[in-house]
Amino acid sequence: MKKIFCVTLSCMFIFLSACSKTSESETEEKLSEEFTYEQTSELIDNSGQKYYNVNSWVRKPELDFYNTQNNLIEAYYPNQYFESGIYTILDDINAVNVSIKTPIGTDMIKDYFCEGLSFFKNSKIPIIQNNEIIDYYIDNEAVGSGLLYGDVSENSSSVFDPDNYMTNIINHIRCRCDVLPFSAALYEDFFECDMSFQLDIYGVSKEYFNDKLGTYTYSWTQYEEYCKGIEEDYKSFDHLSSYNLDESGVYYIDFTQYNDEYEDYYIVVTDISEENITYLFKGQNGYMVNDANAYQKWREDNKDKFIN
Repeated sequence: MKKIFCVTLSCMFIFLSACSKTSESETEEKLSEEFTYEQTSELIDNSGQKYYNVNSWVRKPELDFYNTQNNLIEAYYPNQYFESGIYTILDDINAVNVSIKTPIGTDMIKDYFCEGLSFFKNSKIPIIQNNEIIDYYIDNEAVGSGLLYGDVSENSSSVFDPDNYMTNIINHIRCRCDVLPFSAALYEDFFECDMSFQLDIYGVSKEYFNDKLGTYTYSWTQYEEYCKGIEEDYKSFDHLSSYNLDESGVYYIDFTQYNDEYEDYYIVVTDISEENITYLFKGQNGYMVNDANAYQKWREDNKDKFIN
């Protein structure tokens, strides 16, 4: 069964997505055999925060929560080794900086602030008693944000007004990048299952953007309406690329061929696997090409890492 969640390149939303290829009982038995570990002592990370380690599962007590039945759910996260450059869920929680390889012939944009490509789900949380996994809490909710190619940042000297900040008409700057890298941590080895996503990118024309927002002067309320409108209208946009992603790694999106024609982008992610249990897509830094020949050669040598 395919599940689709659409992402405006600049808005936050909630989406649902989770299934299991095997039956629930088969999956529980398999995971109970493979991921039953003894709990170690308390550990202190570099920031001074305390956490507990359960070998391949790491507990973060500050993220414990209560379910709808008001039962305390201890927050455990999978701890898997990935190749260099892949940003994990624990990296995100611990605010760890992970360096993604800079494309040759480009420079990172200073002060480029965006969420980039960001999707997250941790759907199978172990319930551990007496150092054994006795069950799992299933949380099918996933959180994602848009691909903020043209990040919106305020360019105004006005004093922040908490009562009117959503409706104030202000000036903005749109940051631009030529290349946006992102990492995909799919945890396919941890859960021994197949992960698969289809990523489709659509171009938001300059005419559509200007019609909705009036170039770069608008309120945050108008911007939210713009994002909602894209979710409804994207099928009429130009379809720029499609990519099937089924393994963890570092990937890149190249906007150089689109930037003259499009003002923003919209991505549709189709969940085409029934085993997408836990994953994190993360990419925040934008790059500008400063040497076209060097960049094109690097891109050709790494063409399997580009999704368009």
